[in-house]
Amino acid sequence: MTITILIGLRIIVQNISAKPVVCIIAGQIWNSNYVFNINELPERCDILTIGQYAFDRGDITNTFILEEDENAIKSLKEANKIVYLSLGFIIDYDGWSILNHLNTKEYKTKKFDPLGAIENVSQKISDFVTPIKNKVDGLKVGIVFNASLQVSNKTLFDFTMTNEIMDHYVIDMTNLNDCDVNSKKYGLDPITSETMTSIEKITDIVTKSTMDQSKLFALIQASVIQPDDLVEIDEKTITTYSRYCDDKVNSSRWCGNPSKLSYDQGAYVAKFYSGLYIQNLDTDDYECKCGCKKFPVTNLIIDGWTNSDFTTCPKLDKI
Repeated sequence: MTITILIGLRIIVQNISAKPVVCIIAGQIWNSNYVFNINELPERCDILTIGQYAFDRGDITNTFILEEDENAIKSLKEANKIVYLSLGFIIDYDGWSILNHLNTKEYKTKKFDPLGAIENVSQKISDFVTPIKNKVDGLKVGIVFNASLQVSNKTLFDFTMTNEIMDHYVIDMTNLNDCDVNSKKYGLDPITSETMTSIEKITDIVTKSTMDQSKLFALIQASVIQPDDLVEIDEKTITTYSRYCDDKVNSSRWCGNPSKLSYDQGAYVAKFYSGLYIQNLDTDDYECKCGCKKFPVTNLIIDGWTNSDFTTCPKLDKI
């Protein structure tokens, strides 16, 4: 589980869609060659989230946000855009320590299963978030959940204690399956499947939970995964659709989501969720290598979400 605090950098903002689209830019932590250009962002992204405020990145210069990400956030704010910011930890996974101040040292030296480390975690999250929201006008707060691990086990989290204080429950539907023969054939995140983890299975878990159903947001991916044997040790398996469409050697073994599946994902989650997160603009085809203008996967997902016409992008569909 990731605690994600989402900050509206403008308190008074323009009207946005009743079912907003939040587009994520991973930023400098992703270390791609994507160059932020506010004029090239998809128009249908109602909200942008860029980079991360990392508690464990700061030093004497207080660089909790990487400089280029901070500059992008400032430019969006100046353009009257709504921006969310993720708060967390990136170097050592000691995120639980912010909920358990008395045992910070202990929690920094142990590794726990999701949600299993802290007693009364729901209450502690509520106690953590409530005073922050009381002090910061216009603040929105959400939690990102892996539904199959964290929502299905009803003993781990009591949503009735957080439904009032939380604005979003973001359900992570990215990388539901490993990059293998099935994922190459059917996509990483199929809508339905008897043999693979599917968006339908995740949604069934969520809709049967005690989460406030009006606050559900779906997190859908716009990225490609490489199989482990094609990646150097300590290198990321994630890559971009720009590389996927441009590579002539290894991409036949890479896994993404075909164009119709991306469209169908947006259409399916629109039936059950109040908002949509897309991850990430800087792993989409921002270099136009797929021949379908910039950010084709993002736009396909939004087309499905908004019930717009489907237009295929052939280079996304290679098997």
